[in-house]
Amino acid sequence: MKLKHIKAVKYFAGIVVLAATITACSKMDDTYKDFIKKGSITYVGTPDSLKIYPGKNRLKLEWLISDVSAKTAKIYWNNKSDSLIVPVVADPGTNIMSVWLNNLREGSYSFDITLYDEENNRSVVTNSIGKVYGDNYVNTLLARPVKSAIFANAKATINWGAADMTVVGTEVTYNDAGGQEHIVRVPVAETITELSNYSMAAYSTFKYKTLYVPDSLSLDTFFTAPQTANVTGPAIEYARGAWVVLSNDFDGDRVPKNLFDNNSKHLQKGEKRLKGVEVVYPIVTGTVAFFLGKKACFQDLQVICRSALVSDMFLTPHVPPGYRDSLP
Repeated sequence: MKLKHIKAVKYFAGIVVLAATITACSKMDDTYKDFIKKGSITYVGTPDSLKIYPGKNRLKLEWLISDVSAKTAKIYWNNKSDSLIVPVVADPGTNIMSVWLNNLREGSYSFDITLYDEENNRSVVTNSIGKVYGDNYVNTLLARPVKSAIFANAKATINWGAADMTVVGTEVTYNDAGGQEHIVRVPVAETITELSNYSMAAYSTFKYKTLYVPDSLSLDTFFTAPQTANVTGPAIEYARGAWVVLSNDFDGDRVPKNLFDNNSKHLQKGEKRLKGVEVVYPIVTGTVAFFLGKKACFQDLQVICRSALVSDMFLTPHVPPGYRDSLP
């Protein structure tokens, strides 16, 4: 009798659990039906491996077609104020689709791309950001510095300075001794360039411009404005015995010695320092060092650079930091 009672309790509990399950499933179905009243949703595959190639006032969008049902692409930018609708046409060999956008203003752009099939089913939106370059970017580019350009043995040797990280080369234009124009492409890794059969007498200059590629995917190469560099002869070292010192007011009757040896201890014991001295020195290249005594005033020192080709230049001497404290 007791066993029958236990079976009846289990049977009743099973009926209660089954009823609760059916009720819960019914509620879930009611919630799900709200989302599929119009039937199931079909999505088109999204653009795969989207790339944006920047250029000068243009760019290219490129992606892989992963769903052959895609027939139309809608592209939006400028917060959807600009758009383009194009048919999906992929390269048969790579299955890659390309879209060119021209006449764009310089700046950054955010693109939203959606694909549609013939029944107007759409893909999930794919977003990417690209950049367009223009004159503002070009105006920031600096030409690669020329350390020196020396003529010797019928050739001009250019010594280049360091280049920017986005520089890919430099283009040099010059005329040879026969008047023939040459264009030399200099790789960015090259630091020394030789211009053969160069005529120093006929030209003494060359032109060059530096090439930039701002991005590894860049469509265009950008150039700096053409620069003109001078070619000089080799440096000539003058013997010190040829230097001339003129003065109408020595401090005493002693002739100054070792004026240009860049040695602050040039005065021997008992020698007097200079006063009111005019020095004439033929400068080709390098620096000239003056040593002044404790009572000397840099404001009274006037340095004039005189050339046969340009007017006189008045130079301000460099005052070494703490120079008076280091004097004997």
